[in-house]
Amino acid sequence: MIYLKVMRTLFIVDRILKKKGFRELYAMIIKLNTTNKLKKAYELTDKEFDYLENVIHITEKLCFYFLGNAKCLHRSVVGYLILKKKQFPVDLVIGVRKKPFMSHAWLELYGQVINDTPETISDMIIQIHTGKNAVRRT
Repeated sequence: MIYLKVMRTLFIVDRILKKKGFRELYAMIIKLNTTNKLKKAYELTDKEFDYLENVIHITEKLCFYFLGNAKCLHRSVVGYLILKKKQFPVDLVIGVRKKPFMSHAWLELYGQVINDTPETISDMIIQIHTGKNAVRRT
C-alpha cells in the first residue's frame, strides 16, 4: 500500500515539476503546510515511526530507480507530501551552498534530518524551511 502511494506521488511530483515548474509545486506544499493539524512528539506511536521509516525507505528506492531522473527534491517532496497528509510534523528544507554551487533538499522531524545525513547539509544556506515559514536564512 505504501509502495503504491509513494509511486503515485512520485509521478505526480515529477509531472508538476516538468509541466508547471517548481512554483506550482511550492504553492501546493505551502497550502498543505497551512491546512493540516500536526501530531505532537508524544503522540507518535511505534507504528507511526515504522510508517515514517517505510515511507522514507521506499521513496529512496523508487527515486533511485525512477527513469525521470528523480533527485533529492523529488524524494524530499514526495516524503513531505505523504507524511504531512498523515499529520506528521515533518518539514521540507531546501538549501544552497555557494562554492562549489550546490542545491539540496531534505526532510526534518523535530529539527533532525531524517532522509539524509547532517554532514551533507552542514554548510548549506537555508532558502526554504516549511516549519519556520522561512525564506533565506543566513
